[in-house]
Amino acid sequence: MRIRSAAVIACVVVVGVAQMVTASAASPSRHTESTMQPSTTQPSATQFTQVTADPPIAPPATTSCTEHVVVNHMFQSSYYQPAFGTLTPPADCPAPWSLVVVSFTASVGGVQFDRLADVYVGDTNVFSTSTSEPCCTPGATVNWTWQKDVSEYSPLFTQSQTVTVILNNVNDSTYTGVYDVSVDFTFYETGTGAPEAAHPDQIVPVTDLSNSGGDGFYTLTSGGQVASQAVTFPRNLRRLSAELFAQGHGPCEEFWWADPAQCGVSTPYREVTIAIDGSLAGAAPVYPVVFTGGDGPGLWEPIPSPRAWNLRPYVVDLTPFAGLLTDGAPHTIAIGVIDAAYASGDYWLVGANLLAWVDQGSTQTTGGLDSSSAPAAPTESAVSDPSGNSAGETFSAQHALSWSGHVQTSAGTESTSVQESLSDST
Repeated sequence: MRIRSAAVIACVVVVGVAQMVTASAASPSRHTESTMQPSTTQPSATQFTQVTADPPIAPPATTSCTEHVVVNHMFQSSYYQPAFGTLTPPADCPAPWSLVVVSFTASVGGVQFDRLADVYVGDTNVFSTSTSEPCCTPGATVNWTWQKDVSEYSPLFTQSQTVTVILNNVNDSTYTGVYDVSVDFTFYETGTGAPEAAHPDQIVPVTDLSNSGGDGFYTLTSGGQVASQAVTFPRNLRRLSAELFAQGHGPCEEFWWADPAQCGVSTPYREVTIAIDGSLAGAAPVYPVVFTGGDGPGLWEPIPSPRAWNLRPYVVDLTPFAGLLTDGAPHTIAIGVIDAAYASGDYWLVGANLLAWVDQGSTQTTGGLDSSSAPAAPTESAVSDPSGNSAGETFSAQHALSWSGHVQTSAGTESTSVQESLSDST
């Protein structure tokens, strides 16, 4: 039995101066593919709709407008060939918005692996997912839709932006499945009982779209490697958090949580970390994801495993560091993964969205980091069966971290303390 917990406590003190869901990768050797061969007879019109156990999004009873950004794009042999669209703020539903929803609708038939897919607005990842695989009936098509609340990214939607949809697929005589994908954004106006959705003032992506849509994330392939990027923050920054993306792939790291014996010395535990100018500033335990080709495709029809359709990021509060970042100079943001074994063919995809809130009453804030207790790695232990009657072992990991800092704003001194208590036992 595994017990996993992640407790994060953030305290802010201010001293004043005065889915509606209707249904819903790397190389081809990464997963088990759907093995149903295409029918040699006339294809049937059979349609299988997959669903999710996640609760639907409850839209407000206000006027809404939908922007169809990508319509029925066919991802065939699509490595380094993303789909592009333009998202323009709807004139009939101007900001502010009470809710913004992205809809990812797809279908596939034939024989194919599950694939990774990502939706970027500008350089910011607003939705990361993996696909379903074709189903078990010759000539059938599998359909699904996933909807995600993306209201927190509202600052991105106030001006026209390029939307990049990445789905790296292989299509040949063996892997015949082609993914048909549409992406829509729906904007809901504010109104009675529907106030403006909470959102930061600025979003700073830590992503890599320089490879023309290869994957959009940075790739880590060896222990100790980090993905780093220089970021300049607003001079009137008062609050900061990070959404951390971390996905393990390859023969061992896709199944890190199972600690497969053939994968060398490692542990069934992973953490994604973020550092600011070389100092550990936040960490989160990575949760297992079983893609729709993992452990047998038939297990995930019609409902996929948790997180498979929504590879959502892990959120950490970086506000204790905010006072150090308002000097107008670039600061190094580095993302890494603790304990990854990196057998041959293994890699991690990592990236981040930095969410920044500013002091609307001033153009310059100041402050500092008051205390930090951040061991670089967790404390881990593995105990084998003392009787020697089994090859099993008991594993545990603990990582306690804390930071406190302050920011001098137009409203007074804001002091923030963040405590993270990460633990895992198997």
